[in-house]
This record gives sequence, structure tokens and C-alpha cells, in this order.
Amino acid sequence: MTDQPKTPDQLAAVEELAASGAPSVSERAFRFEFEYEESLRIGTGDPGFYALIMAAMAKADSTNAVKLRSAWPDVWAECQALYDLPPSEFRMKVRRKLAGVVR
Repeated sequence: MTDQPKTPDQLAAVEELAASGAPSVSERAFRFEFEYEESLRIGTGDPGFYALIMAAMAKADSTNAVKLRSAWPDVWAECQALYDLPPSEFRMKVRRKLAGVVR
């Protein structure tokens, strides 16, 4: 796959992006390649799916945070509830879950 524009419309779009200060096609391709490699590295640690969603919510910019929160409102609500707990209550809740006691 090549990053070179082939049609006048593609060339105009690339020029518009360059004028707007947005990253070039090759810069975006490099960033996504890096992000893909990073995702593979993270995946080798075998984190849980919802742990990844929660981490994404914590690191997301405002636009992506809105998307994540609307896609997983229950996960967001639980994150907020846990975040608001005093540290001692949070530790007790985690210990109960690890012990298999659900409250």
C-alpha cells in the first residue's frame, strides 16, 4: 500500500490536511503502526477485556472518552463508583471479590 495520492481529489485532500497542521499520511501511518505494535505488546500480558476498556477510558481524550462512555455506560458507572470509594472501602471490596464474596 502506498501513501502517495493518485487522483486530483486525493492530492487536494492531502494538501488540505497539510495546510490544517494535521499529521501527514505517512506520519499517521507510522503512528497507527506503532499503536498496533503496542496493542500486540499489551495483549501478550493477557489483560481482561474490561480492564483494557477501563484503561482506555482513563487515558482517552475528551472526544474518545465520550465515545467509550456511551459504548460501555455500565463500565463507566462502575469505574466512577470505585473511583469515589475511600481507599479502605475499595481495598475491602476488592478483597471480597477475590475471596468470592459478592456484596
